[in-house]
Amino acid sequence: MIDVQEILQLVDEHEFKTGETMTELSRRATGSTETIRNWKRSLKEGKDFSAKFDYVQAVLEAMGHSLILRDAPKKISGEVEVKRLLAVIDGLPTEAVNPVWRMIDGYIKDAEQSPGSQPHDRSEPASRRRVPTP
Repeated sequence: MIDVQEILQLVDEHEFKTGETMTELSRRATGSTETIRNWKRSLKEGKDFSAKFDYVQAVLEAMGHSLILRDAPKKISGEVEVKRLLAVIDGLPTEAVNPVWRMIDGYIKDAEQSPGSQPHDRSEPASRRRVPTP
């Protein structure tokens, strides 16, 4: 879950450090002067925060930050890499990392053994082709 208060805190800190107003930052990041202002208004009025993921990412990047989703590698493999990723999931207790890894590893091993995981370029026809007789 994206914490709008944390993002807006970063916006305030950015403005204090750089002098770039939220309107200027918003225009530079999203092309609209209203994006960040709308987030603040929604939070102040107690409305549900809804923002396009791309806009949140663009504002964070414009301030020199990014979401972990953008930083994560496209594919990961191996126990160490998977456990490292599991360890940063908010709400997943540390003691659950090993059981979750074992579950993932089991699925991977099952997938490797299932017939559906064979490369498609090695398929054989179900029956021989008929050769017309002269």
